Amino acid sequence: MAMPVENRSPSDENLLENESALVSQQIIEQKLQAAEKFRQEQLAREQESRAARYRMEQERVSAEKARQQLLASENELQKLKQLEGVMRKQEKNRGAVDPAEKKLMAYAAPPDKTADSQLKKAPVTQKPVQANDKPMSVSLPQIKGDLKLIIAGNKLPETTITFKDFALSRRDRPFSRAESLRNSKIVPLIADSGENTREVIIVKANPGVYTITIEPAGEVANIELSLKLYEGTSRAITRTLGKHAISYRQAVCKILMPDGIFWDDNSAFSGNMEDSDGITKFNSENGLMWKEYND
Repeated sequence: MAMPVENRSPSDENLLENESALVSQQIIEQKLQAAEKFRQEQLAREQESRAARYRMEQERVSAEKARQQLLASENELQKLKQLEGVMRKQEKNRGAVDPAEKKLMAYAAPPDKTADSQLKKAPVTQKPVQANDKPMSVSLPQIKGDLKLIIAGNKLPETTITFKDFALSRRDRPFSRAESLRNSKIVPLIADSGENTREVIIVKANPGVYTITIEPAGEVANIELSLKLYEGTSRAITRTLGKHAISYRQAVCKILMPDGIFWDDNSAFSGNMEDSDGITKFNSENGLMWKEYND
């Protein structure tokens, strides 16, 4: 039972005040503890939210990188498809040889048994060859091709063309020593377009390295050379190979087809590596690695 106010002593008053202060202090501490707990929980939620945003940003960056890589792959695939389509179209167009080209092929191709039998059936009267006679020049319509060497000079030299297969699918690996020796001789079309001018033509060039070698016919040949690629098409290129005094057999040009890349054109490569075997030139953008070995 509560003590009446009039009956309370001073000590009782002090006791009540102390109890009230203690209760107030406990209430304040509980509020402070609740506030600190709320602050800690809010801080944890903010940290968790920041971590979640960071994870989302990382996932977004990864997804964007994957999207860019996929887009680049699709673009490369599209380019390859376009290149294949162009090559198929060129193959189809080259399959149709016009009459003039067939006529020139008949003059350039080596004789066979069929040709011999046809000649026997249709003999041609020919005057005896005199000591001072010059070879007969046949005038034929201009023939265009993937690769045409034009030689101008008073003494026209002998020309040899060799081919080394270099498929598009393996351009990222240079030739081995054994592969570099697998050269095959190409028989081109040859036409004298003037008294002192000769055209050496490859109508259809396969993927690989073509090496053009010049050899004088008995004496020094002072000549001027130029090379035409894909003549008569949108890809047509003409390159002047300069003047040469040919006194011995020498290679005047190495070219990679169908790219039309010249071995001595350093602008077509990113750099080169030289070792005891030879020189490797490379292009870091398209992955090309082309090696030529020392003789």
